[in-house]
Amino acid sequence: MKPSPSMCVLAAVALAGALLIGCEGGIKPLEPGSIEDNELIAAYVDPKDPTPGVNPRLLGDGDLLPVIDGDAQDKEWSVARPLFVYMSADRAVGGRGFYVELRSVWSDEARLGDRNFLYFLARWADDTFDILPDYWLYARPGALGLIPSPEWVMRVSNSCDSTAVSGANWIVQNPNGAEDQLAFLFDTAAVGEPSATGPEGTYAEVGCQIACHAGGGRNFGAIDSGKLDLWVWRAGRTNAVESTAYPDLNVVDQFSGKPTSRYPRPDTENTWPAWMEDMSLSPAGMANDARDPNYWTRPGYTGQLYTKNSSTTRSVDGRPIPASITQKVIFRRETTGGPGEEEEDEGPVNGGLPLKLYLFGPQAKTFTDCDSSATSRPIGTRYPNWSQNLSPGETDVMPGYLLWVPSGSAADVRAKGDYRTNPAKRFSIWQVEVRRPMITGFDDDVAFDPRREYTFTLAIFDQSSQLHSGSGPLRLKFQPSLYQKPGTAAEVSR
Repeated sequence: MKPSPSMCVLAAVALAGALLIGCEGGIKPLEPGSIEDNELIAAYVDPKDPTPGVNPRLLGDGDLLPVIDGDAQDKEWSVARPLFVYMSADRAVGGRGFYVELRSVWSDEARLGDRNFLYFLARWADDTFDILPDYWLYARPGALGLIPSPEWVMRVSNSCDSTAVSGANWIVQNPNGAEDQLAFLFDTAAVGEPSATGPEGTYAEVGCQIACHAGGGRNFGAIDSGKLDLWVWRAGRTNAVESTAYPDLNVVDQFSGKPTSRYPRPDTENTWPAWMEDMSLSPAGMANDARDPNYWTRPGYTGQLYTKNSSTTRSVDGRPIPASITQKVIFRRETTGGPGEEEEDEGPVNGGLPLKLYLFGPQAKTFTDCDSSATSRPIGTRYPNWSQNLSPGETDVMPGYLLWVPSGSAADVRAKGDYRTNPAKRFSIWQVEVRRPMITGFDDDVAFDPRREYTFTLAIFDQSSQLHSGSGPLRLKFQPSLYQKPGTAAEVSR
């Protein structure tokens, strides 16, 4: 539930960049027993009945859980005790040292005929806003001026110009997925059960060095025994600009890609949803969680969240060029020599996503020498030709990835991040909200039992796919429900 702006209290924690932005409210004090500096307590939030300090309305308004939109001003977060985690390079690879604020809440909606859900909030300071991995620039490397705009139909040969499909005319910016990223890594075994192991020791003792940082020629992410559940939020690939509160993927419109809600929640209107990429680590290495084999598909769909927008198939010089473009293109016709008609779609262009940042996979088409308009620069309802109407220093661009609606086990973890500047303290932060069913019903996911504890680690990447800062092993505990603790068998995803 969102509070009014006047109810928010903004504060900074003087701990080397640690952040605390809270809103008033609270429930009875947490009583988890002894609290160590590596323990994150998931506070209980009742999904139905009003909770003192959280929902002041006597009968409640049906919104007693955080909305996953990156705003992070939900009053429910204020009941959770923050854990400030120091992130460092010695727990990772080459990252800087700083603090991350973590909070967590959970709800036992299974007693109401739904599923139980676990929520996380992560906040950290970041001076740069890095959301454009593998971004295509329509310009020659080292060139001072712009390259010529293609002439789409040659008057003599009546053929399309190959200028735009020459790899020599494209530059890749932020290659290899360089963007801001956040990762959670959970041991699927609860504390007290045999922990996952690697050459360096157990996951509970060492953390993620047993997997991602291990060498010896093994498959990347391989561990010696056990299984780890990895969630990765990527600012340029899984964090679409607009988000939704709680869509569930039982029905997805094939044209828009937008899911309808499985449960009758009083949520905001469904727009483009955002996720965390869901993977698992085992002795076989790292693997993406499985897609639903019965889910609607089309050529190029992988069941995951994104595919790279790069190919040499249509390139005239064998160098990589963008593989796809949005379906809404402009043709320059021989009869006029000027801009021609626009092909109008029956629904929103590019699935409603910003053309500058993303290509929507179900609506994308193969990029050819006859496609005349970059997907990045709509001016009102018109799309200028490439290298025209640009400000000094600008180039035309093409997004580096196609976004898809995931399915099956790949669609378990919802997350949305927002980058904003604290006007009082004059520093910028990422704040990422996460939501996942406590039990998904898939064997590649950790099954959370609120009566148990779980080991996890945290990693943050700053405009990189490799260099990052990491935490030591952390422990997730659950505040008891105000009601009878549900059995795990009743919580399996339907």
